[in-house]
Amino acid sequence: MRDDELRPDADEIAEGGLDYPLRRGNTVRRPAAANTEFVQRLLLHLEAAGVTWSPRALGLDEQGREVVSWLPGCAASVGADVDLAELTRIVRDLHDLTASLVEGSACVVHDDLQPRNVIVDQTRPVGLIDWEQARPGRRVEDVANLCWSFIEPTPGSDPEEVAQKWRQIVQGYGLDNPEELVPTVLSRMTTCAEDIERNAALGSARHRRLANLGHDRAIRAMHDWTTSHRRSLEAVIAPR
Repeated sequence: MRDDELRPDADEIAEGGLDYPLRRGNTVRRPAAANTEFVQRLLLHLEAAGVTWSPRALGLDEQGREVVSWLPGCAASVGADVDLAELTRIVRDLHDLTASLVEGSACVVHDDLQPRNVIVDQTRPVGLIDWEQARPGRRVEDVANLCWSFIEPTPGSDPEEVAQKWRQIVQGYGLDNPEELVPTVLSRMTTCAEDIERNAALGSARHRRLANLGHDRAIRAMHDWTTSHRRSLEAVIAPR
């Protein structure tokens, strides 16, 4: 929500841009959704664990919107120098702290780990925001999102360089199943592109903006690149 490309203009708000989160003072408010209760419970759980990198759950306001605390600082940007070792540690902590929160699932995943949702102090990650997609899931899903969102495989990328950087994230996390990383990257890319296209078609102002900016097409291009170099990536990340 701190990315200028995603900030609604007056026309979008008039057209129904209510799916954008809005800041009011030291709080952030967004329309309640099907998983709002789960997200509030998750954030309360993290607060009780003493973490400082997640917003505080503040319930619902008088309009029925979900309310969380505002995390001060600047969001990371694509291509910026971010301490990925520290960010990977935060994600590992999230998963470890929620390993027993939902029966039948490995942990809770943030599910939207990308630069604009990571608050940094210079290069050091200090907070994760926009938790509305958080859900029970598998550890590798968030690790995969970290890899392709922070080390983007663009058409001109060097496969060896991308593979080595993805491997550093995998090893820094201590992922038990590195052979699932690349297939999960491809799956998450497909899901993300389809989510933009589907919600844009349903009238979401936020997703229409993403589609107009070509984010879904860019993700599909990254998917094509990753598919083309899958064997060389897997040979480095999960050698047999």
